Amino acid sequence: MDRGREEELTRSELYPRFRWHFAWRHYVVIGIPDGLPRDFIYEFKRTEKQFFFLFTKPVALAQADLYGKFFCRSRKRVQIHIGEIERTETYDLPVDHARAEDTLCSFANVDAGKPPRPPKDWKCRSCDFRTTCPISQAG
Repeated sequence: MDRGREEELTRSELYPRFRWHFAWRHYVVIGIPDGLPRDFIYEFKRTEKQFFFLFTKPVALAQADLYGKFFCRSRKRVQIHIGEIERTETYDLPVDHARAEDTLCSFANVDAGKPPRPPKDWKCRSCDFRTTCPISQAG
């Protein structure tokens, strides 16, 4: 995490940022986007290996969609720096408000007792809780 923070300070674009909370149903969602200019939401992520980029990208886009929904922005700018090849991928896209709502509903469903979607099986194989986790795929 320290490397990620350092990368964010040296590689990310600098925009105003602040922490805020939002009511959604009976939850309070707290958000701190990496940037909050007037016209869009900015999110920066870092991954060391190019392989992990494929898993980082959907998380970053979903996070930016949530921020876009709550901070009332129509656009998102997501950057993901891949350390292994020293490249930053940039995505300027519309915020997907429906996807943000789906993400929130998925969380609410798990909180209500429905089983979560299991992670990729390779994550379970290296997890410290794989032998006791009820959703582990590392049989």
